[in-house]
Amino acid sequence: MTTSNRTAVLGLGNTLLGDDAVGPEVVRRLDMSFRFAGDVVIADLGTPGLDLTPYLLDVDSVLFVDAVELGAPAGTVRLLDRDSILSTELSPRVSPHDPGVQQALQVVELAQGRQIDAAVLGVQPASLSLGAPLSAPVAAALPHLQRAALSWLAQHEIRPLEAVTEHS
Repeated sequence: MTTSNRTAVLGLGNTLLGDDAVGPEVVRRLDMSFRFAGDVVIADLGTPGLDLTPYLLDVDSVLFVDAVELGAPAGTVRLLDRDSILSTELSPRVSPHDPGVQQALQVVELAQGRQIDAAVLGVQPASLSLGAPLSAPVAAALPHLQRAALSWLAQHEIRPLEAVTEHS
């Protein structure tokens, strides 16, 4: 099987559960603000769980953006590498999506006979209340999350072609 050198930035989270909406919000902002060369996918996947596997087929590198229990103050941002993702115990979970992320990575890597360069850009949530907006600490972290995602892409030799303006 050939690879397509595709890179993905995938937002995970439920937009109805307060800070869990942070992943979809970050990818929405990236998609609205920048255009990228090459085979780059920027997508809000919602809460795919185990249905994440098809999104990883023929992907060489993937950055998941999600609210993650880090045991840190609300709004804290951390980048978790592939080894951290795969070494996390399935129970208790780091985020509601981890078993899907771990298992999807393992299934796809086994099927394709190669590793995927994967990372999770996580932010510590303050509230996962139904119907709540992003909390103040997580909303304040949005610019940092966007810069961190762009930095991760740059480390993979992917830079925006252009910033999108309101007139574009």
